[in-house]
Amino acid sequence: MSRDWVFKRHIQLPEDSVRKSLKKARQPPRGKGKRKDPKEFGKTLIGQLEQSVKYCRRQGKITTDEDILFLLHTENYVHFEEQTMDRLGLRLSFQVDDYSAIVSIDSVFLEKLRGILARYIETAELRSYIDEIASIAVADFDRISKELKEWIETSNEPICVEIEMLPNLEEERYVHLINSLANFLKQQNDKVLASRVRENSASIRAYAKPQTIRKITSGMDSVWQAKKAPIIVKGKPQKIETQFAVTSRPPESGTKSICVLDTGIDKKHPLLENVCLDAVDLTQDNQPQDIDGHGTFVAGLAAFGELENRTDPVASARIISAKVLGRDLSPYPYLETYIEEAVNRYHEQAKIFSLSVMYPQYCNFSRPTELAYVIDRLSRDKNVSFVICTGNLQDEELSSLKSTPYPTYFGDRCCLVYGGAESCNGITVGGVANKESDKSIARKHQPSPFTRRGELSGRGKPDVVSWAGNAERDSSTGYVRFNDKLGVISLALSPSIFAFDIGTSYAVPIVANLLARLSREYPEATPNLLKALLIHFAYWPEEHHLLNASDDLKKALYGKGIPEFVKCAYSTKSCAAYVLEDSVGFNEIAIVPVYVPKIMKHIYGEKIMRVTLVYDPPVDRGISGYSLVDLDFQLYKQYRVQRNWDRFYRKQWDNVKTDIFRWQKAGWGKEWSIIVYPRVRFKKKLDEKGEKSQRFALVVTLEDPNRKTDIYNAILNERKTIVKTLEAYVQSRNKRS
Repeated sequence: MSRDWVFKRHIQLPEDSVRKSLKKARQPPRGKGKRKDPKEFGKTLIGQLEQSVKYCRRQGKITTDEDILFLLHTENYVHFEEQTMDRLGLRLSFQVDDYSAIVSIDSVFLEKLRGILARYIETAELRSYIDEIASIAVADFDRISKELKEWIETSNEPICVEIEMLPNLEEERYVHLINSLANFLKQQNDKVLASRVRENSASIRAYAKPQTIRKITSGMDSVWQAKKAPIIVKGKPQKIETQFAVTSRPPESGTKSICVLDTGIDKKHPLLENVCLDAVDLTQDNQPQDIDGHGTFVAGLAAFGELENRTDPVASARIISAKVLGRDLSPYPYLETYIEEAVNRYHEQAKIFSLSVMYPQYCNFSRPTELAYVIDRLSRDKNVSFVICTGNLQDEELSSLKSTPYPTYFGDRCCLVYGGAESCNGITVGGVANKESDKSIARKHQPSPFTRRGELSGRGKPDVVSWAGNAERDSSTGYVRFNDKLGVISLALSPSIFAFDIGTSYAVPIVANLLARLSREYPEATPNLLKALLIHFAYWPEEHHLLNASDDLKKALYGKGIPEFVKCAYSTKSCAAYVLEDSVGFNEIAIVPVYVPKIMKHIYGEKIMRVTLVYDPPVDRGISGYSLVDLDFQLYKQYRVQRNWDRFYRKQWDNVKTDIFRWQKAGWGKEWSIIVYPRVRFKKKLDEKGEKSQRFALVVTLEDPNRKTDIYNAILNERKTIVKTLEAYVQSRNKRS
């Protein structure tokens, strides 16, 4: 360990040092101009509305009492039109883009809307609201996923499908729609497997014929998408026989617990006897015992972090096992339901949930999955941390990419993360190689050949990476092959002790273990702060320079980098960290003081301030961008905004923003300020949820790149107790603008 590492706790900024100020109301963008002829425009809208009503009540409908759905085009951004839609009796279902959305209206409000449009022609009643509408169109879109369409065009055989309803149609309406759909499937002699209804979403899984699928998607307007029902897949670890007995000492007092959501656990394993607090089966097996070793393998890494040194392991986390994947997958159970049950049961005992089983369909980032939505909602409502995997490229996928060199093949869309891994509040973990050989595809610390990546232009995923193993490519055939010496070591089912395997499944519990250790070090830390610490101190290894890939592709593979416990938990002399947890009202700004010590004047060359902002926004699957709240920050030095940022990870509506500010002159011995400010859309939805403010965590480090300056102790010695604010400046700036 470098001498620079001195175990110093991060500097906690007290909440009472943060000042709050009312922000200036943001004005909506200007429209494209008022109509010159309201009568003609009103007649046009009435005609478009009646055409949409006729389409929704056409023959061949599965149920005749669906709400009327149509596509509404607006003059201004949709998220500024809540008042307009409310006055006209419209409910937002799905925001297609900034200027259009699919909306619903029931029969009562339909008659009122007809009357409003008729009076608009005669008296221009509600003109300011109706003038926001550009046009009304039929909500006719492709409701069959690409892969399902390709299958039903070439086959007449039944297939297991999932039919998902449009979001935000309300639970009572969903119950009726799902019941109607189930009855229709039975009439067609197709088998209903399972269904799921929640406040803002609903779906049904069935074994159906291609012609039935076509009838449903053409005869039910509330259907969002029909797709192949997901089948959960996972690896089966290979055993390593041991010739010696092993035991583990009980964890120390204060050790945190991790709930492992997987295939169960072998409670009789000698290394888990003193570690496992509880084990429950949420599936139909009625037996919490592990079915194939995957859950035990994951639990071993969650408890011990790593087991390369297997002679005398000491657990650094306790384990609760929640079995969410059983032997019989034929009913196509909803993983989301089991996860909800586990979190509701254990969220007070365990604040960290490790999830390494996923649906193996790569994600369409324009439509967040139900699994991601459940993870995000539970994370926020129960104040817990989810650690989830990106998923693995399967053998057939790697074979299809064999003609493309590593890592270029990761640019293919089939390499996108599995559905659920796009969760914004969860911590998504990708894989890097922990070992290498003469024939291995990746070097140590480079992305595992089978890991998955996030969308290059979307929300950054994975968040971090950890050990997942490596692979070799056969030089004669080009196919990928597994060498056990390149895998990750963990626990096997009895009577074996240890096993090896590769996969991003195993990077997840390693990061969960690190979180548990961080939580023990900072017991009051919220999931936001734990995630901020993890991301802020993650690093790209030197081996990334040897990777023949663009920075964008590296960001999509490495995320923020590899986290290490010591770096996440402690400041050094030359890298001092401020940490803060707070909340900001939707009509406020938060002014956070950051003292820059005088000693930074003597740093040769650039001075560095690194800022990471993490928050857990309420989300909605029916809106573009997914988040209802966006937080961002500005840096002020002596009342002047600073703009010299790297902007490496800083995108609007992304709830993880990390950036680097570099400067050379002035500002030492002064109190700087970071202003955290919110953007809000669909405020009515937030009001319905009772949301008035947004929690956030902030990590700020002052760094000497030369590692020579004792910044940490300088802060402690020089920091003022009186905090300067920018209130007067902000108010004067608002007046000028």
